[in-house]
Amino acid sequence: MLKNKLFNTLIPIVFLFTVILITPGCTGGGNDVVGPVAENFSLSISTPSGLTKNTADVIKFTSVKLLIRDLKFEKENTEGTGSEVKIGPFVINLNLTGTINTVVVVNIPNDIYDEIAFKIHKVGGSETPPDPEFKEGDNNDQRYSVIIKGTFNGNTFVYKSKKSAQQKIKLKSPITIDGSKTFNVTLIVDPSKWFDDNGTILDPRDQSNESKIDNLIKDNIKQVFRDDNKDGKSDD
Repeated sequence: MLKNKLFNTLIPIVFLFTVILITPGCTGGGNDVVGPVAENFSLSISTPSGLTKNTADVIKFTSVKLLIRDLKFEKENTEGTGSEVKIGPFVINLNLTGTINTVVVVNIPNDIYDEIAFKIHKVGGSETPPDPEFKEGDNNDQRYSVIIKGTFNGNTFVYKSKKSAQQKIKLKSPITIDGSKTFNVTLIVDPSKWFDDNGTILDPRDQSNESKIDNLIKDNIKQVFRDDNKDGKSDD
């Protein structure tokens, strides 16, 4: 089937976005957000290699998708308020071969940013998602935030999370956007950790495991760093 081939090849999709919302945290002097520079910031995703190849693994993956809403680049100033640039919603379709892929390229106003925040977003009842697979109907149990496909002990599964999770990640070093260069940050996403409960591999087909799996998804998407050359290693 053509559709299955497309999922199995996991071709990374690059989304180009413009800034949807700019919210200055203050209104005077040098603290104002100013002037976007064309395509000056990118977000890349890195996954460990071998997630689909090791036949000895209890759990293997063929497709992993996340619906992201309100990706924000934030800054705290001396008054305790902040500036933010908000982007989304969009779908991240993970490349499971270990290759780093760029998922977002944006224009960000000149400023200094020290945090990245985003929401793993369950589709709202009246919302039309960028990917129709995230919404099978208007009922609460027919709308999803994460869709994972693969095999468990050789048996196929589809796990669909119904939870939303807000993530805020502090950068080790603030990033200064001033028009002189482009920047990239890399987010590490390892789906194998979402089913590993202290060494016990959780069966995604068992509904009693849903709460644990959802919490593991939330707790294991927190590693992000400056990575301008996109080699999967921190520049800091």
